[in-house]
Amino acid sequence: MENERHIAVFMDYDNLAVDPQLVSDFLQEKGRVVLRRAFGDAMRDARIRQGMVESGTVFIDRPRFGLPDHQGNDICLTIEVMEVLATRPNITTVVLITSDSDYTPLLVKIREYGKEAFIIGRRGTSGSLVRLADRFIVYEELARQERLPAESPVESARFLLQRAEKAIVEKGSSLHIQNIEQVMLRLDPSFDYKALGYATFGSFMKSIKGPDERGEENGPSAETVSWDGSWENAIHILRKALDILAEERKEPYIALLSTTMKRVAPGFDHQRLSTKKFSEFLQGVMERASDFEMINDEFDFKRETIWGRVLRHNNLRPMPEYREGILKAFLDYYHENQDSVNLSLKDAAINLAKSISIAKRPVNEIMMAIKFSGLLVPISGEGYVTFGIPFRITDEAGLSEAVAKVYLRRMLRARPARSSDFPLISTMLYGEGTRVALLQKLLAALIQEQEVEFVNNQYVSTNKN
Repeated sequence: MENERHIAVFMDYDNLAVDPQLVSDFLQEKGRVVLRRAFGDAMRDARIRQGMVESGTVFIDRPRFGLPDHQGNDICLTIEVMEVLATRPNITTVVLITSDSDYTPLLVKIREYGKEAFIIGRRGTSGSLVRLADRFIVYEELARQERLPAESPVESARFLLQRAEKAIVEKGSSLHIQNIEQVMLRLDPSFDYKALGYATFGSFMKSIKGPDERGEENGPSAETVSWDGSWENAIHILRKALDILAEERKEPYIALLSTTMKRVAPGFDHQRLSTKKFSEFLQGVMERASDFEMINDEFDFKRETIWGRVLRHNNLRPMPEYREGILKAFLDYYHENQDSVNLSLKDAAINLAKSISIAKRPVNEIMMAIKFSGLLVPISGEGYVTFGIPFRITDEAGLSEAVAKVYLRRMLRARPARSSDFPLISTMLYGEGTRVALLQKLLAALIQEQEVEFVNNQYVSTNKN
């Protein structure tokens, strides 16, 4: 998955003894854990080494020999972290497992290198650690989370699937079938759909998910569908065929749609539904389902249905009813605090959610769009802006347009747009009262930046990721 976190974990075991496997399972949902180090006195607990080995953690033994001084851990851990920061540019996130405030300067240094900094600590952890961390996780809460019992291998796989989908959604990525398989294997490398009796991962997904979850949520599958002769089954096959044509970026011409339905269900025959012509079958579909339309020689989802699916399946919420108000409040907060060396998106999000009485979710989503607007730079002048990095804005006047462009860019990555879609897309971006001219301005900027191109009368993203 693009932009996947690469996580390095450093544990001060003498300060906070944790279950390394529990921590590892939790962090695997946030990204790929590529390095694990723990520092402590193995004589404290003979079971330490076994737990560390099972979780893939390298344990660096520092015996105390009865001495009270534990600063050796601090020094060794700090040296290891600094070496990683200097030599491992692929690391995006550093996790410190400690409640010791002595690590505060190290946390500052991690952020100066442009890395995310997570802290896993006990309740009552030093306030300086909590404030400086991009995310603080209370270990007692983590340890109390119940794990679902695995009643059978299939139920265990179902639970693993749920964890993978949750991790993908939290990251803001699309629930494509390839992403799901990749994250499931990362969470549990022993997962094997073939051992459960499935020939392909697609057939595993089709079987393990309920009827309402299949097909649409994960994009078109390479698996064929059986044809049972019912209208309900025919409409399901038709939806999958339209998804395949959209993924292949082909126009849904009626003749092409007919052959694509046979790709999905080789046994499909519309005449079994008492429709002599394929066009009669399509008319029957529109009588039974309201989200389709036929224009000249094309048959497709209605445009509002198409773009509604794009937003829903890609976890996009432009929120025009909130966006401008949140952006104004954000700029006001920025003006009031721009002299502070600790001004971060995390601080802004927390304060805005309180000051303008809006739920955290829309505020956080707008903050995410601001982060990717390209108009924020770290105060240090190095690296890139994360939620915990102090920043400054390079173009306040252009922020609203840049945020709208972030949403448009992501929409076009999911689906090409036609000129006829402009009124609908502009309403989604800006609210009631179409603003096609503003949309055209954004498209012109994306074309100039070579992120969008005009091909076959469609605006197509050049970024296929």
